[in-house]
Amino acid sequence: MTRFLLTKRFVVLWAIAVGLYIFGWATKWTFDPRTAGAYWGGRFFSAQADAILNGRLWIDGKYLPGECYFSDGKCYGYYGIIPSIPRLALVPFLGIKASEMSAVFVALSAGAAMWGALDLCRRVLARVLPEGGGVASAYLALAAVVLGPGSVMVLLADPYMYHESILWSIAATMIGVNLFWRWWSERRTSQFVGATIAFVIAAGSRPTVMFVALVLALGVVVAAYRSRQLSLGVVASAAALGVLPILWVTGVLFAKFGTPLPNDDNYEGLSYIYVQYIISNNGRWQQFSPRYM
Repeated sequence: MTRFLLTKRFVVLWAIAVGLYIFGWATKWTFDPRTAGAYWGGRFFSAQADAILNGRLWIDGKYLPGECYFSDGKCYGYYGIIPSIPRLALVPFLGIKASEMSAVFVALSAGAAMWGALDLCRRVLARVLPEGGGVASAYLALAAVVLGPGSVMVLLADPYMYHESILWSIAATMIGVNLFWRWWSERRTSQFVGATIAFVIAAGSRPTVMFVALVLALGVVVAAYRSRQLSLGVVASAAALGVLPILWVTGVLFAKFGTPLPNDDNYEGLSYIYVQYIISNNGRWQQFSPRYM
């Protein structure tokens, strides 16, 4: 049993178990994939997929209740387009409402996040404790519980666009870090390319994580410089890793709003009481301070 806990098979099986566990939470233990969020009935990602199939990015505001950013009188969401991509194949057959199935995608992304994180822990333990044994197994078992059923992912199980986009970004980020660790240890080009793609997906799911890869890219440049291995190829690769997620996010936002960032004055929820509270605490909507929230 001790040896099994340190295997790839355990990591995969545990990721599947956690995905099913989160699916149970997301569906309120009905295991009905049609379960919707508890607060709003929006179908944003499917509506956005339908919009993409029709050559546009704006949607009918009823699919994003209270959260539209208006541009030229049309409703857009600042959320990325990555969570809409899997739905491109579903919308033509199931329609917008039936193809949303956020509970399914929440579970899939939670399982993927679990695999990325736990496999990374397994690889780090193999480096730190190469002899394996009971200590390494105990560490991995603890990580499996803390990163899985004992983690914040349970709080994100409500199947709505906020939680789904967050979980997609977590999953892609963890897979990206996992692949980056492999590249750092093994120096395979495919690992570096895979990490870059994963970070683009993470940023394309939730724009707020677009700078994660930039930190790693700077680390690559610094490490190469200190080891006297800095070259044009290293700089170009690091630039791709750090800049592509940012370019993806700003490109999509520009396609939606004509600017790299949406205009907050056009946000439908600007009149919400809690939003007004944030504004009053910070002086201006664009500013953040220690009094935020």
